[in-house]
Amino acid sequence: MACFSSSLQQKVQEKVGLNPSHNAESGKGKSKMSKNITHGYHLVKGKANHPMEDYVFAEFKQVNGSELGLFAIFDGHLSHVIPEYLKANLFNNILNEPDFWSEPENAIRKAYRLTDTNILEQGIDLGKGGSTAVTAILINCQKLVIVESWTAMQHEASYCRDQQQTTAAIELNKFAWCARMKIDRMKQPVF
Repeated sequence: MACFSSSLQQKVQEKVGLNPSHNAESGKGKSKMSKNITHGYHLVKGKANHPMEDYVFAEFKQVNGSELGLFAIFDGHLSHVIPEYLKANLFNNILNEPDFWSEPENAIRKAYRLTDTNILEQGIDLGKGGSTAVTAILINCQKLVIVESWTAMQHEASYCRDQQQTTAAIELNKFAWCARMKIDRMKQPVF
């Protein structure tokens, strides 16, 4: 095992563009239903000359007698406002959909559209910008529903993928986080 002094470690981090003094955020958690299901994340600001525009949401939550693992990455474009809005509102919109428990994929799609509509209606207040989003909901440590949405000229670019989990651990880093698009032509704050 290698051991680094803090000054050497800081120099290495700065060299590769990881400045530990700038907006690093870490977290971890575990399921109450299964000791084998845990999560962890570490979000670090890169070299860009503007404030951090990315957010992570990760928590286990009890809802109606069921355990939900709620996970998301919001990748902001031109501003931190839209991903911050998503972090505060998207999961509430998803969980408030009446058919979430019976048809989670459809409920999540509806919640994405509702959230997008709300963002567009508040466009002047929220300002310029947008966000990509990847959300994953783990229902009772059994069913994993993943949704990706990316910034596009049309704002209904999302799909659902449903998987039955048979293994004890879930590797959230298997998601395709990289939805890269040019947004300089964007005229509306859509996510």
